[in-house]
Amino acid sequence: MVSLLAALVLGLILLWVASPPAKGDYLGAWQIDEYVTITTTTHQFSTGAAYAATGDVTYSIYEDSNNTQLVDVNAMTAFDSVTGLYLGRQQLTAALGFQVDKHYTVLIKATVDGVTAITTHNFQVVPATVGADVLYIKGVDADDVLPGLNDIQDKVEDGIDAKFTGLANWITVFSTDFASDYNETLNMWNTNAEYVLGGGAASTDLLTTTVAVANSTTQFTLTAGPDGNDAYINHSIIVTDANASSYPEVRKIVSYVGATKTVMVDLPFSFTPAAGDVVAIPRAGYAPSGAGWGMLDPRGMFEIVFAKNTTDYNK
Repeated sequence: MVSLLAALVLGLILLWVASPPAKGDYLGAWQIDEYVTITTTTHQFSTGAAYAATGDVTYSIYEDSNNTQLVDVNAMTAFDSVTGLYLGRQQLTAALGFQVDKHYTVLIKATVDGVTAITTHNFQVVPATVGADVLYIKGVDADDVLPGLNDIQDKVEDGIDAKFTGLANWITVFSTDFASDYNETLNMWNTNAEYVLGGGAASTDLLTTTVAVANSTTQFTLTAGPDGNDAYINHSIIVTDANASSYPEVRKIVSYVGATKTVMVDLPFSFTPAAGDVVAIPRAGYAPSGAGWGMLDPRGMFEIVFAKNTTDYNK
């Protein structure tokens, strides 16, 4: 009878010393250097009420499938002064022997109301979390694949360097050719502006003078000019910036006041005409942009330069 009673007592203690069995005993998956939290509860077998253990509640950790003990007996602490609730925290370091892709058993021991009992938990260690663009290959040592990966990286970098070197060389050639054609265009404009604006035959400008006073980018006063109002309405006017003599601009005259020799143009110049800037008013009337390349300032002629050098610039 005494032996039967002892067996029943031991069974009840085993039932209540720790949390319920099955999935509740699995503590989850952890990474190296993380802390796993271990908890257990103790109860009095005769009443089922929470009951404090006598002495320390301890835990040990073993690697599964063998009796290798990684963590020796460690005391757990009463949690938040709650009777019968105990907690322990263990860091899973490589120095203690924890390894990725292995499972471990936690053995908990306690003495409750004079009877010693045990329970177990288990957990596993998994690889560290990686980004979505990283592939973890189980069972492959990084030392076996890194040399190959480094070789691939070197080849990719060499290819990129070669491509950029070729691009840099092309840009150098392109820049040289572009600058040459740009200067050629400006010289052609300066040399032949009168011929082009004169309608294809050499002609004499109606007026060649300078800017006397500039009011804005669209209105300024000429040094010389006729006294009649609107004398140059709808004529082209070419103004060359004295600070950039290779950069003339063409606009359409929309107003001319003879008494003050004040000119107003249709669109602002990219610079403000200043005293001393050279002014030419050709005989030919103003033609809208696109009617002939002679109506374009040098910037507007780049499309002709590119079209002429399609073979060079579309490599």
